[in-house]
Amino acid sequence: MENKIVLPKISNLFRSTFSFSVGHWKELLFIMGLPLGFQELYAYANSIVIPALGNAHVGFALLYLLFTLLLVVVLPVFFFYSVAVVILYIKNSLDGINSMGKAYKDTFRYIFPFIWVLILVDLCVYGASVFLIIPGIIVFIYLQFTLPLVMDGKYKGLSAISASFQLVKGNWWSLFGRMLLLALVDIILGLIFITVAVTVSYLFAHPGVSLVAYAKNHVEIISLAFTISSWIYSAISMPYVWILYRSVLKVKEEGFLAEEEIKKSRGFFMGLSIWGLVAGIFIFMTLIIIVVISAFTAARHKYDSLQGIASSKAAIVANDASSSMLTYTDSVYGFSIKYPADWQIDPENTNSPYSIFFIAPVVENASPAQGLRGSVVVNITERPAPQDFEEVSREFESEVAYEATTLKDDWTILSKESITFLGLPAYQYSTTKLRTFDNGQTFVTQQSQTILFVKNNLIYDVEYKNDVADFDLMKPLGDQIISTLKIK
Repeated sequence: MENKIVLPKISNLFRSTFSFSVGHWKELLFIMGLPLGFQELYAYANSIVIPALGNAHVGFALLYLLFTLLLVVVLPVFFFYSVAVVILYIKNSLDGINSMGKAYKDTFRYIFPFIWVLILVDLCVYGASVFLIIPGIIVFIYLQFTLPLVMDGKYKGLSAISASFQLVKGNWWSLFGRMLLLALVDIILGLIFITVAVTVSYLFAHPGVSLVAYAKNHVEIISLAFTISSWIYSAISMPYVWILYRSVLKVKEEGFLAEEEIKKSRGFFMGLSIWGLVAGIFIFMTLIIIVVISAFTAARHKYDSLQGIASSKAAIVANDASSSMLTYTDSVYGFSIKYPADWQIDPENTNSPYSIFFIAPVVENASPAQGLRGSVVVNITERPAPQDFEEVSREFESEVAYEATTLKDDWTILSKESITFLGLPAYQYSTTKLRTFDNGQTFVTQQSQTILFVKNNLIYDVEYKNDVADFDLMKPLGDQIISTLKIK
């Protein structure tokens, strides 16, 4: 026999829920506040610790990794345990037993059946959702009373799922409407808390940007507001569902939960849960394969691109080494230097009497970082030179140390060699420093060979610079250009 029951009126349902939640708000918020609070604390700790792991001791990093893996298991279990405690507390309170401690204690008897049936419900809903979202919604509504049935001590596992199906059977639309209204409450609560949190934070911060832009850059505020709204919602939704469950249970005749009725649907839900597991594994493996193929394709494309860029650079060097040279003459300082015809004189420095940049051609299909171009630079310091050439060297080394400390560009002296250049005593330095691109998003190490000497009471430093990866490739050409320098 299948008779259609009459569920509580929506107004009465919300009135009963509100009355219970107001009367027990401290207990409800405390029970669910613990796992949600721990999750937020862990998220906050991650925001501080994870950025610092790069500079942390290896032992600490491994310890934190083990701690994280432990919490990945413990926090969900604690969350589900807390949900079970809330359900049992609601049951006991409606039965006249207002003891939170008893709910915590008695839940230990139910926790494993509770988690097991929760897994089965998820598999059934997921298995139905594979056939598009609507079957998943249908199954989700049919299984709404599964957890209450377990915590009520009536059924376990597939029997609880089948019993929930029997309870909802014939009343799906009525229950769907009431659950839809509950979902709207969740959405409204979330929007209110997120809007208030972002707006208040925005007014106090005075960021100088639009509210929308501020919200996009402060996702942590939205996350915290969402957690708080979920916390409040849990104190409404779980009493709501339990009151619905008890209302249906009172009206349904005993025959609707007879063992033979439950056995009828057990096989179906067993098959659906197995299908959900198989489909989940299949989709997961498919995603893994797609990710691996995409990563391989991207890596191959990057490799081919880098190979093409490397070939282009080699071609530039080979062409410039054998091509005709142009001569740059500076009448003010009385020096000249030859450079390949396809090199450029940096237009930003032609008006400066102190530095002249000769820069290799642009590498096609290369990003600014990948295409860091080799260059030869003639720098002239126009002031009376110190009598002691060693002082010139010390000043250069002090400049390197100052920039490394102040500008954080890691300017480092790799080697220093005493040489003779143009018949004059000189020092040849090999240095590296960081160059930044993309507004500080990309860093490339640049290597330089600097020849430092004094002539005509002017301090010269002549440099060949390039990306550290291409330094040796173009160095013979850089040496060739520098060797053409003549000073009157």
